[in-house]
Amino acid sequence: SHLITYYNIFNHHEKLMLINSHLLLLGSLQTYRRELKQITQYIKKHKGPVLWAGDFNTWYTSRQNLLDDTTQNLGLQKASWRNDTRSQRLDHAYIREFEVVSATVLAHIRSSDHSPLHLEVRIKSD
Repeated sequence: SHLITYYNIFNHHEKLMLINSHLLLLGSLQTYRRELKQITQYIKKHKGPVLWAGDFNTWYTSRQNLLDDTTQNLGLQKASWRNDTRSQRLDHAYIREFEVVSATVLAHIRSSDHSPLHLEVRIKSD
């Protein structure tokens, strides 16, 4: 499932596209590809900054490779997490027209089987 929201940005003529995704856990690589394609059609049409984050269920290398190829083709940069000791990296964030200020795994919070991720970004200056 996906939630897409748009936000006005102060002193910026384009809107921020924020996407929160939870991709399917089960299914073939073809099913995963189809799900990615459904959301990427919206990203392709958007002119402006993008932040796409969530549980991408990249349990398999083939899924991670497909996600990496897809996001690269969309001009998205993968956020790298400081102090990332997660055994399974299923949660990711991808950005366009942003620079990362900080990206941290909040491993001390244990209310879920996923550690929360804290990402601070700023709009790239022209």
